[in-house]
Formats: sequence, C-alpha cells, structure tokens
Amino acid sequence: MSVDPPGLNPHWSPDGTRIAFENRGSGAPFFLRSADGSDAAVPIDAPGLNPALQSWSSDGRSLLYQISGATTDRDLWTVSVDGARNAAPLIATRFFEGGGSLSPDGKLVAWVSSETGVNQVYVQSHPAGTGRVQVSVDGGVEPVWSRSSKELFFRLDDKMLSVPVSTTPSLSVGTPTVLFEGRFEFYGGARPNYDVSPDGQRFLMLRAVETPSTDAWLVYIADWPQLLVDKRPVTLPGSRPQ
Repeated sequence: MSVDPPGLNPHWSPDGTRIAFENRGSGAPFFLRSADGSDAAVPIDAPGLNPALQSWSSDGRSLLYQISGATTDRDLWTVSVDGARNAAPLIATRFFEGGGSLSPDGKLVAWVSSETGVNQVYVQSHPAGTGRVQVSVDGGVEPVWSRSSKELFFRLDDKMLSVPVSTTPSLSVGTPTVLFEGRFEFYGGARPNYDVSPDGQRFLMLRAVETPSTDAWLVYIADWPQLLVDKRPVTLPGSRPQ
C-alpha cells in the first residue's frame, strides 16, 4: 500500500488539473498529483540544497524553484516535470534570489534580489533572460503576476503595490502604486504568502493576529449552585482572594 508524502506550499498547474507541492520528508523534494486525487503522487527530483517551490511555467512543463547555492546565497532553478526531468539554473548570482514568479503568458520572470543591499523586485524576459528591469523603488518582496501578465503585484512592509508591465515594443515597467495597506503575514520574501483572483480585484491573504495583552483563562468551577447558596467567594487564576 502506497502512502502519500507529507506536503506543503501547494501550487496549481496553469490548467488547474495538477498540484505541485513540497515534501519535507524523505525522498524527492517535490511531488505532483492530479487535483482530483485520482492518482498517486509522482516524485520530482530537483538538484540543489534546500529546494523550495516557487512557480509553474505557463505551459505546465516545468517548475521554478529556489536553492541554497554552494558558493552563493540563494539561486533560482527550473526542472522539467515530464520526460528526462532536466534541471538548470535560471538566475544565479552571488546575491540572494528568491520569490521567483513566471508570468502566465510565459514571456517574463519576476524575482527578488539583494544586489543593491536591499531586497528589490526585478523582471526580465523569459526564457531569453534579457532586458532586466528593476520594478520596486524603495524595496519590495513577494511578486505575483496578474492573469493578464500586464500587471505585477508586490509587497513593501504593510503595503500592497501594483505596477504595469509591458513587453511592447520592449520590456518596460511603470511607477509602483500603493493599492492598500494592512497587517498581513509575511513569509519572508522567499515566496509569496498571498494570491490574487483571476480578475485582479481580490486578494487572498493571512491577517496578522495581535497578541492579547492579558492572558485568557478557561476556568471550571465545580458545584457552582451551592456556591451561590453559601455566597462563598471564588478565587480565579491570577486574582487576589476577596
């Protein structure tokens, strides 16, 4: 009897028929499975230290993932999910590269780099790897493409920003605009911790929970009807007897 591997960080395939996810147990770092659960999970071997899933390619034939480089900080690689399962570096420098996101039209890749000393969002052509453009101005992480590939979202502290992107006649980006602000959970820049609806009008995010200033207690009081009759005081945890 086969046992499904433990999984996290799921990613839908572009056609919505498959799910890729990370495996933090033994064996292959990634697995694929039909979205309806009709087949067994298929292992995807991916070379590199601490591989972390980032994005699907637009044709559904490869995965973008991040690794810890042997002589670099973090790098972005791709691995094919069919056939020979070939793997190759996509963006690999001595700086941190993470938050990789391939555009739905397959023409661009967005990512985060620490090259300037501050995490900034960049885009360049894909797969040619030419025409690199810095998107963010004062820093940014967690880039996510709109379904049209004409808009890129990213985060800066509590702000969600949007920037128009064009590939005609050549790659260019507009000025980032703040869409809204709020206390939402970060993952740390390695990958997005939110998603955008197909129409680009709604965001699925995890709201940060404020830590209560006082402890909450669940107290069980035995024989409370008799306490009312006797009018005896009850001392709760953390309180002083009256």
